[in-house]
Amino acid sequence: MKSPLLCLAVLTALPTAGAATPLLRPVPLTPACQKAGYTVLQDSAGHARVLRYVRLTPDNTLRLTQYYDASGRLLSLKASANGFVGQLYTLTARLDGRGRIVSETGYRAKFDHTDLKTLIRDVAAVKAGQCP
Repeated sequence: MKSPLLCLAVLTALPTAGAATPLLRPVPLTPACQKAGYTVLQDSAGHARVLRYVRLTPDNTLRLTQYYDASGRLLSLKASANGFVGQLYTLTARLDGRGRIVSETGYRAKFDHTDLKTLIRDVAAVKAGQCP
């Protein structure tokens, strides 16, 4: 019997008729970046399209997903964080062509003042193995 994960991987790699979205493949990262919680997905041209970062500690969780266009420009991000007091935020932000956050939607605890700009990771640095 084949592994369910192997079957799932094969099914997700199959192109669909009329699909407009390019297939995204994981970028090989250094062990340090993998251990730090980074994942980068790139399109067939080698451009990073998605960066994911997950930090799990006993009392806190941070999840960040950044979305890029084909030219490498950061379009939007999703971020969520939980602490020992509960959910801090679950937000989606859109950025303009200059990298400024122009809209933010979602939930934010009244006492949370996290600046989403401070969460943004440099995808080129992560691909190069420089993971904070």
